[in-house]
Amino acid sequence: FGKMTAAITVPLMAAATAGFQLSQSLDKSVARIKMVAGLSTSETAQMKKDIMDLSNKTGVAVEQVAEATKSIITSGVSAGDSMHYMADAINISKIAGSDLNETVGSLTKFTKAYNLTLEDQGHLNDQLIVTARLAHTELKDTIPALSGVAKSAADAGISVQQMGAAYAMMVNVGPRMR
Repeated sequence: FGKMTAAITVPLMAAATAGFQLSQSLDKSVARIKMVAGLSTSETAQMKKDIMDLSNKTGVAVEQVAEATKSIITSGVSAGDSMHYMADAINISKIAGSDLNETVGSLTKFTKAYNLTLEDQGHLNDQLIVTARLAHTELKDTIPALSGVAKSAADAGISVQQMGAAYAMMVNVGPRMR
């Protein structure tokens, strides 16, 4: 009877401890979001719920969603739009097979450079996917490559579509020029 009790109690205690630590980590992340975004207590509670819901819906760890959300809000996306933006970022990150925080960093460069709205974000993601296909490159390589020049391209009046077309042509023609 003692071995059986230990076999049940030990895993249950470990799960409870892990759950408590996860809750503490989420609370810290949400507190940082509250501070950065200037959220009220009720807005913070809703943000925490939204982060947990998005984590459950997408299968991405709640800590990753919370940290990426903080990055998005820090970059200038409103707290109100952040969950929609996060859903798009998670989707493109999964398609690309890339790290969520790296993807968020790249996407926010585009958002800032081109002054994109939430509605524009879906079009941007589609354009990045098309560019990677045309360039015959991995999406996880295309996104950061283009985001690195997004500000300069936007300042020069070059659209994301034009930038993507130029990238695809350079990548496809480059090796043949040897």
